[in-house]
Amino acid sequence: MQLTYRCSGNRSGAPVIFLHGFMGCGEEWNEIVEQLTGYFCVMPDLPGHGGSMGDLITADDYSFESVARLLIELMDDLGLKTACLVGYSMGGRIALYTAIEHQHRFSGLIVESANAGLESGAARRDRRAQDEKTITQMQTEGIDKFVDTWLSNPMFAPMRNRRGAFERLKKLRQSNSIDGLAMSLRNAGAGAQPPLWNRLHSLKLPTLIICGEEDSKYVSIAEIMSRGIDDCSVVCIPESGHNTHFEKPNQFRETILQFMNKIVSEKETSMEIQNNVKH
Repeated sequence: MQLTYRCSGNRSGAPVIFLHGFMGCGEEWNEIVEQLTGYFCVMPDLPGHGGSMGDLITADDYSFESVARLLIELMDDLGLKTACLVGYSMGGRIALYTAIEHQHRFSGLIVESANAGLESGAARRDRRAQDEKTITQMQTEGIDKFVDTWLSNPMFAPMRNRRGAFERLKKLRQSNSIDGLAMSLRNAGAGAQPPLWNRLHSLKLPTLIICGEEDSKYVSIAEIMSRGIDDCSVVCIPESGHNTHFEKPNQFRETILQFMNKIVSEKETSMEIQNNVKH
């Protein structure tokens, strides 16, 4: 199975891969990437979302290990030796796992509103039980009503401030299939995520964690995660909640651009030093 994806920007520019959240799709990053013209941006639809349904049949097809492998295969197909990896919420959890497992393939990591996992087995079991109730609700209500219910969560309230854009976002989410979302939630949800807290110290990539100032839960998580990663900074975007890249796209874009420009600059400096040594 291959992931459906979209590309934007300069094909010769530094590559960046953007991973969306639950019920999202690659298209949701358009507002961010359309002005990153100096970069080569790749926006896949994660398994069970958008166009990435294909021939996925078993639970293993949706696992963190499988999704990480699909992302590496996508990079190989595009001829990308390395890339900066950006992930939001569910996509942030997948990005963190993928970066730890395949560290040599990435130049940097940006995690937006995501967790390193539930630490106890009991907490993961409780979350899986909660997710099963969510799946039943989804199947009972149908996709249109369920999306309305999901987005009524107070965590997403700030998103409604961009009324026209919010309606377009809602329609994109309603275009997903219930079966695909159910499989994704069961196998790539927080209850299925391998806890990564004790592996954060192994992450040697430049890392940026972004959260919304009004999303107090993830502000706290971001601070705790950052303590476990050697080269890590945290940015809290003012007047925003869980989905900062949608609520405050300009601030989000400038934040990641500053981080990515620094990575590119340091890489170029390193290459210059190596060339001078050779000569």
